[in-house]
Amino acid sequence: MAPLMPHRESRARAEQAFRLRSLGYTWQAVADHFGYRSCGAAQTAVNRHLDRQLPETVEGARKSATERLQISAQILAERIFEARAAGDDDRLVPLMRELRNTTSEMTRLNGLNVPVAQQVDVNVQHSATAIIDRMEAALLELTARQQQPHAALGSVIEGEVIEG
Repeated sequence: MAPLMPHRESRARAEQAFRLRSLGYTWQAVADHFGYRSCGAAQTAVNRHLDRQLPETVEGARKSATERLQISAQILAERIFEARAAGDDDRLVPLMRELRNTTSEMTRLNGLNVPVAQQVDVNVQHSATAIIDRMEAALLELTARQQQPHAALGSVIEGEVIEG
């Protein structure tokens, strides 16, 4: 038989059961720990607890998460100062890496890493046909220039070998 207790204690027990389950405990372990008569009774108590909770707004969840990250960043910064003062580079590097990750997470959470839209105006003043015609003329002119020096090399130079 389930223990008899006031409503307030029953609700507190259900909240604690929810927290234990959130940590990964099995329903059987939750039931055994809090004295529920079965896994199903523990599940029912936790589900009722969840039904009583008002859903958190997105903005509220963001503020809570940001606050947790700021507290983490503050603790990390203190540890970084301690490690730096002690000259402990082996502690300093992972702490700085974690602070960078925490800061990065805060920027993502608060939308600070969203790229800023850029507007680029392109005005094309020539048609594709005109551009192709101009390029063709330039290539023909270039080809003609390269062939002219070769024509001068076509002259025959006569010479005589003198052995001495």
